[in-house]
Amino acid sequence: MAWRQTAPNFSSDADASWRRDDDGASAGWNNPVDGGPYSPSASAGSHSARFHTTWASTPYTASLDLYLNFTGANVRTLSFDWINASGTDHLDVTVSTDGGATFANPASGAVRLNTSATWANKTVVLSGYNAASFLIRFKATTDFGDNDIGLDNISVTESPACASLPSAGTVADAALCSGSTVTLTAVGATSSTGLSGISYKWQSAPTIDGTYTDITGATTTTYTTPAITATSFFKFVTICANSGSTSTSPVTVTVNPYYLCYCGPGATPPNAADL
Repeated sequence: MAWRQTAPNFSSDADASWRRDDDGASAGWNNPVDGGPYSPSASAGSHSARFHTTWASTPYTASLDLYLNFTGANVRTLSFDWINASGTDHLDVTVSTDGGATFANPASGAVRLNTSATWANKTVVLSGYNAASFLIRFKATTDFGDNDIGLDNISVTESPACASLPSAGTVADAALCSGSTVTLTAVGATSSTGLSGISYKWQSAPTIDGTYTDITGATTTTYTTPAITATSFFKFVTICANSGSTSTSPVTVTVNPYYLCYCGPGATPPNAADL
């Protein structure tokens, strides 16, 4: 792991830079003591990284880059604390898999942090990356406002990879009225929390012994069906990328007869004498 501060995009403005919160004078900051400090000076310990946006020309940027070896497609989680009491300045987090040649938003989504009057924590899941020269960039943008940006308590944790065959758990059968939906939930499936390489999918088939096909977008432990008008069948599948997959027994969603849906309690089917 290694850190580097990139040069600001306006190199003659010393204020547009990152320093330890109490090191602004040596960096040539304007008014580092009274201009823009936040309180407390750190979320953990005594000091933090500080971006002197208060006196920096606008709109300029400077970045802190964290260099990591992300060899192996495990799931990592970035965690950090930040503070920025007010203004239009902001902090963006981007990543690079090619040593800093190009940057993109994390696969889990764009991260832009605007304001927080107190220290706040942010976590970013970093999954699907396998790169020896991986960078996490904290890029601050100035606003010549009233408060500096603080960054502290940064950590990256790695989840171990799954190895054994996972459990699909169980899913209860369901019954509904024609045209209704139902949410199916897998209970007891191998959890993806703290374990990389685990994924999920739901499948459906027209008959209980038919061919089950994947349902697009159904990749969590719960699945809400579309409106069902005929008895349908589903399976839940848990996958370990390193060992294989398991599926539940077929799950039956039965369409109730009309008299259970639209008649009063205790209703029974009509017989010939009723007709």
